[in-house]
Amino acid sequence: MKALIILIFTFCAAASVAQEAKEASKSDKAKVESSQKEETKKESTSKEEVLLADPTGNQKKKKKKKSGSSRRNREGKRHSIIGSYTPLDTWIPSKFGLQYTYIQNPSTSWEVSWDRGSIGYGFLFVDIASIKDQRIQVTRTSYSKRNSFYLTYGLNYYQFKATLGSALLSTVTGSTVPNIDVLEISSLGGTFGIGNRWQFKNWVLGVNWVSIHVPLVILNSENAYTSNTTNQSDGQTVQDVMDVVERIPTFTAVRVQLGYSF
Repeated sequence: MKALIILIFTFCAAASVAQEAKEASKSDKAKVESSQKEETKKESTSKEEVLLADPTGNQKKKKKKKSGSSRRNREGKRHSIIGSYTPLDTWIPSKFGLQYTYIQNPSTSWEVSWDRGSIGYGFLFVDIASIKDQRIQVTRTSYSKRNSFYLTYGLNYYQFKATLGSALLSTVTGSTVPNIDVLEISSLGGTFGIGNRWQFKNWVLGVNWVSIHVPLVILNSENAYTSNTTNQSDGQTVQDVMDVVERIPTFTAVRVQLGYSF
C-alpha cells in the first residue's frame, strides 16, 4: 500500500513537471513568433520609406550614372567627325583643322587629323612675304579606365612653305633658278599629347591641352636662295631659319575640338 502511494505521488509530480514544460514551450514559441512579426513589420516600414523617398527606385542608378558618363557614352559609338581650332601653335598660331576618329572601344580610339595655318608677315626677323604650314597626324588615343582624360601618341607629317619678301629677292640678280623665292621643308616626326574629351550622347567636346611634335626624318628641304644671293649674310640668315624649322620640336596648346559621333 505504501509503495502504491509513492508511485501515485511520483506520477502526479512527473505529470505536473511535464505540464509546466509544455506551457513554457508554448510561451517561448509565442515570443519567437512575436519577434518575427516585429522584424517583418520593420522591414515593411523600411521599404515603404525607401519607396516614398524614391518612388521609381532609380535613386542609386541615377547617382551612379553621373560618374563616368563620357566613358559610357563612348560605348556603342564607332566614328566621330571633329573640327578643331588651335590658338597657340608653332610655328604659325591660329590653325584650323579636321579630324576623323575611329572608336575601337571606350578605352581606345584611332585618329587621323589635319591642321593648317598661314601668316603674311616677317618670320624670325627675316623678310618673309608669307608662310603656310600643315600637319597631318595618325595617332592612338588612350583613355585606359579614365572617363575623359586621355594620352595621345603617334606619327605626324609636317610641311612648311615660306615665300621670301622683295627686300631679300633684290639681292638676287640674273638668276633663272625656278622657285628661288620659296623655302620648303617636309618632315616625318613623332607626336605625344594630353587632353580631355567629353562625350555626350552624340556630340563631342574636347581640349587637347598640349602636344609636342618632334621631327625625326627630314623628307625634303629646298632653299635655292642661299646659294644664289649676292648677299652672303642674308643667305646665311635664311639657312639658319631653315635649320631651326627642321630641328626644333614644335608645340600645340589648347586645341579646342567640337564634333559629332555616330
